[in-house]
Amino acid sequence: MKTVISNLKKASVLAVAILVLTVSTNVVVSPQSVGASSACVSNVYYYGRSGACVSYLQHMLNGIGRFYNYKGYDSLSTDGQFGSRTRGQVYNYQWFANLKGDGIVGPMTWHSLCYDAYNRVGGEAADYGRRAGC
Repeated sequence: MKTVISNLKKASVLAVAILVLTVSTNVVVSPQSVGASSACVSNVYYYGRSGACVSYLQHMLNGIGRFYNYKGYDSLSTDGQFGSRTRGQVYNYQWFANLKGDGIVGPMTWHSLCYDAYNRVGGEAADYGRRAGC
């Protein structure tokens, strides 16, 4: 009986360790390694990031911003550089969408952008949303 209890305790500790490791490990996959469309929406984008996914984000913000013409909207260059203007437009979109306005594109912002792109705006926003993996 003691051996069974001891084995159960070891298995429980191992299961908890695996769960903690799984939850706390943040794997960053570069768009080049798996194709941008599968990586963009599963990553967080913020000031200083660059690449195809940032360009897709900029196109989406432009399409959605033109459609809604919300307060503070200003067209972005789609250069793939997440600079101060992109951060500002992300913040403006977050404010418009009733999200936490931090200028960072994480899961909630991606979800909202994808929803708007597909269900309301269409066109450029939906096309680049598809490329981003929405």
